Amino acid sequence: LENVPVANPVYDFLKRMEVKGIITGYYNVVLPISREEVARFLIEIDRHRDKLSSTDRGFLDDFKIEFGPDMGLGTANELSIFSGEGTFSERLRDIFSEKEKYLYVYRDSSSSFYVDGLGFASIHFGNGDPWDKKSFWTSILGPRFRGTVWDRLGYYLQVTTWYVAGDRNFAFSYPEYRRNSKLQRGQRSFEVTEGYMSINTGPLHLQFGRERFLWGRGYNEKLIVSENASAMDYARIDAALGKVRYTFIHSWLLGQEKLVRNPYAGSLESLIDSKYLAAHRIELSVPRKFSWGLGELIVYSRRFIDLAYLNPVNFYKTIETEFHNRDNALVTTDLAVYLSPNIE
Repeated sequence: LENVPVANPVYDFLKRMEVKGIITGYYNVVLPISREEVARFLIEIDRHRDKLSSTDRGFLDDFKIEFGPDMGLGTANELSIFSGEGTFSERLRDIFSEKEKYLYVYRDSSSSFYVDGLGFASIHFGNGDPWDKKSFWTSILGPRFRGTVWDRLGYYLQVTTWYVAGDRNFAFSYPEYRRNSKLQRGQRSFEVTEGYMSINTGPLHLQFGRERFLWGRGYNEKLIVSENASAMDYARIDAALGKVRYTFIHSWLLGQEKLVRNPYAGSLESLIDSKYLAAHRIELSVPRKFSWGLGELIVYSRRFIDLAYLNPVNFYKTIETEFHNRDNALVTTDLAVYLSPNIE
């Protein structure tokens, strides 16, 4: 029941398979979605692997290793260094195999617990104005814990430390570095934490925690909440009934920082107002025909959480007017039409 992080390349693969007509019902307007949903689509794609190109079959086989247990394929392609079968030295020799690797795995008939060790390094080079011959490098380290309890409750926690060295201004040209307050204050490292709990009750999915999410249609960037946004604390409700799907999110944002003078000490102090984003969307989808969505978003601040916007069944635009137009309201609609296989 854990979600697949929005940066996972499986989302691009699933979208391509939907446009090709291999799968239907893939809801990518609001991401992430659960591993269970991803596995269900991969199973359907595997049934039609004869229709795939050799390149797409290669991608599918890689994802079958990553999501094998979720697809019901067993654990033959899974390596647990501290809890797997065989001797410890034998498991160490498998580190460079094609298996999906974990530090520790526990699993029974209704629950699971995974521990990952994350390590990543990258070097960025600039070419041409304004970053000609500029560079910086990044290292990322940290643990990740995830799992499921009683086949209904999912949990996830990831804590990573990022260290950045090199040209700071060049690094700030990337959103994930520009939005970090520690880097802006001159520090070289910062921490990123994501964690949540989710409950699946069949047609209803509830989630509360901190995670990056994307909202809106778009192939390179989402129209409403794009990849430029950082991880947010939010509560989310998803409901599906036949061809209709509904999503509600209320998230906690970081307001604009202001410097105010303390009247007693005479010094300048940082003040950040409370700020929130509330959004909901309903979609009608007819497979291989069209998908039409209607949504609302409200950004409000300088007060406590407003129950009117915390209500998932409400018409925010009229409420915002009743509140003396203090907030920023947006009404959205989108339409995707499937003209033929390979054309959307």
